[in-house]
Amino acid sequence: MEFTSEVRKATEPIYQKISKILPEIEWPTHAPYIHKINKLKIGIFHEPENIEEFIFRYPETSVIFHGHTHKYRNEVINSTLVINPGESAGMIEGLNAIGLFNTTSKEFKRIRF
Repeated sequence: MEFTSEVRKATEPIYQKISKILPEIEWPTHAPYIHKINKLKIGIFHEPENIEEFIFRYPETSVIFHGHTHKYRNEVINSTLVINPGESAGMIEGLNAIGLFNTTSKEFKRIRF
């Protein structure tokens, strides 16, 4: 997703809440993408460093997906499900996986390939 002026405007309220821990110059890289699907508020991050702060400020978020670490993660923080399917870029042989998330049942399935 390109960091356009529309994205900046839409994410400004979020940035104002975490601006003390994240310099403005880094916001286009770390800004979460938030979308509602089947009444679930879903956050998508590349890097996981600000997830806990985001959950604290936006506890109504149902699930957050992230990447960057190439490590599997499937845990609940407060009432928010946090998922990283793990290695999916082919960088670590034998550990490749993707994830499928059912927005109706809230079930996550990890598929290795």
